Amino acid sequence: MRNQGIIMLDRALELAHAEMAAMENEEYDDAIELSRERGKITEEAWDFFTSDVREEYRSRLTELNTIHKHLYSMASAAHDKVQASLQGYKNEKRRMRGYQVCVTHALQ
Repeated sequence: MRNQGIIMLDRALELAHAEMAAMENEEYDDAIELSRERGKITEEAWDFFTSDVREEYRSRLTELNTIHKHLYSMASAAHDKVQASLQGYKNEKRRMRGYQVCVTHALQ
């Protein structure tokens, strides 16, 4: 019978891949929920750790770490994209406000 912790880490890996897909599709709310679930499962997997599955844990945790680094990079890029978009909206709002002032003065 497989160690319950290994099963849980395998599930965490599945969630990490689903989280990556959500990030790629800009489904950020889904990605956040998947991230929370992944973290919870990974933490709970430690309750089932035994020395006879050390290498299996190490392998899965190393893979999770690699995926986590990639997810962090994706999240940083998404953050930058959202920030740039917000700055564009601010600039557009400022431009429209200036246009409104000009039109108001011209009509007086």
